[in-house]
Formats: sequence, C-alpha cells, structure tokens
Amino acid sequence: MRSILIYFLQICLLKVGPERVPSNAKVVASIFGLYFLIAMASLIFTRPDIALAMKALIIIIGFALEAGLIYALLLFKSMSHRYLSTIGALLGTNALLLISLMPLELMAYSLGEGLLTDIFITLENIIFFWWLLIVGFLLHRSAGISIIQGTMIAFLIELVVVIITNPLIS
Repeated sequence: MRSILIYFLQICLLKVGPERVPSNAKVVASIFGLYFLIAMASLIFTRPDIALAMKALIIIIGFALEAGLIYALLLFKSMSHRYLSTIGALLGTNALLLISLMPLELMAYSLGEGLLTDIFITLENIIFFWWLLIVGFLLHRSAGISIIQGTMIAFLIELVVVIITNPLIS
C-alpha cells in the first residue's frame, strides 16, 4: 500500500507517468472504490446541504464524463490500450488531492469572510491549477500530446463536468 501511495505522489510531482499503473480492470475498480469513498467524505464534510444520493450521483457522473472524454481522446490518438492505466493514475492522484483539499475547504467555509478564508481559497485554487497540470501531464504521457495541450483538455473536461453537474448541486 505504501509503494502505491508513493507512486501516486510521484505522479503528482510529475516525476513518473501512468505507465506503471496496472492496465487491469479490477485494479482500476479498486482505485475507483477508494476514490469514491474519499470524494464522498469530502462532499459530506464540505457540502452537508446536498443529499447523500445526490453526492454519489455527482461523483459518478463526474467520473463517467472524465473517463468517457479521456477514452475518446485516447481512441482518437490510437492509444486506447493506455486507457485503464491512465484512468487508474487519474483516480489515484485525484484521491490524494481531495485529501489535501478537505482541510482547506473545511477551514475556508467554516471561518466566514476574512483574510484567512481568502488565503485558504487561494490555496484551493493553487491545488486546482496543480490538478490541471497533473492531468495534462498524464494526458501528455498517455496520449502523446504536449503538456500544454493536455492541461487545456483537462480544463475543458472539468468545465464540461461542472456545467453538467452544477444543476444537481443547486
């Protein structure tokens, strides 16, 4: 378990790509299960106003959109054989970043307005931009595109996810 955690941390630091994540559906399903639990915990703590079933639906729809759009990109680039390892790496790094975001979000939303809240929100934005870079790096390594292209595609994927899931939150 420790070696898996270290590997995902190395991906987050852009030191290694998704190549070593097993291209095995059972492994990816296990990583998804862990990601789902962490994402649910994050939403439970940071968005208590949303019903539990709606939280699960938001996570599943968001993942399905990300997974589908990444598959389309890899299929277009004739790299679909890298799909499972790419998704596994994406889920693992997303889980780590969600863990790092949870305390910041809890602090930002519990403090009310003020300088400290602004600092926590700024840190959240920095982590979001780092996430875009990580996904761009993963797409660079798996689809053979530039990191800038991958980062822009990551941003567009996230934009689609937000547009589609936002009505579920309101």
